[in-house]
Amino acid sequence: AGMNKKKLLVVLMLAISYLLVGALAWRGGGEFVAEKLSRAAAANPQLMQCLITAYPDAYPDRAARP
Repeated sequence: AGMNKKKLLVVLMLAISYLLVGALAWRGGGEFVAEKLSRAAAANPQLMQCLITAYPDAYPDRAARP
């Protein structure tokens, strides 16, 4: 059960992150958010993978090739 709870927390954090990113990028703070997220993602490979999947245009060099 502990592992499931941790997974749920990660998913929740990612969802919140996406909402924040969307709101801030929409208001023109995209660069600032991208920098913060890149730093967080550098320390968290799972987050990096999610970002690459969600925003392939932002990471053309790292996005999975079709």
